[in-house]
Amino acid sequence: MVVPIIGTRMVPARIRLGLALAVTAVIVPVLPNLPQVNGLSMQTYIWIAEQILVGISMGFLIQVLFQIYALGGQLIASQMGLGFASVSDPANGVSVVVLSQFYLMVVMMLFLALNGHLVLIEALVRSFYVLPVTEGGFPLRV
Repeated sequence: MVVPIIGTRMVPARIRLGLALAVTAVIVPVLPNLPQVNGLSMQTYIWIAEQILVGISMGFLIQVLFQIYALGGQLIASQMGLGFASVSDPANGVSVVVLSQFYLMVVMMLFLALNGHLVLIEALVRSFYVLPVTEGGFPLRV
């Protein structure tokens, strides 16, 4: 839901949810064996919380990597005296400097051109091997 291109406000939530379900259907066959789940046990809620924490941290890191370029554009524009030329960013719903928006668009296009979206899906799959869903909770395997 927070992937740089599709996780913006310009893409409706139903389409983002549909894409998330499609990615889930694609990656489930390659995941390691998951433990049996008792739907009402406390352990199930702990597993859900762990997986939410892993997903939120991965999404946060990707957003930080992209917002670094937006911040760099803001700093460069203010030092060049172009800080007054701002435009509305429809993806985030805020007003940003034109140079910052340009840098953000270039980075997003490079992300797609270098198959960054496929690397993100691979990182998502590998996260289940590095931090597997087990009884002990967060055993770190490299």
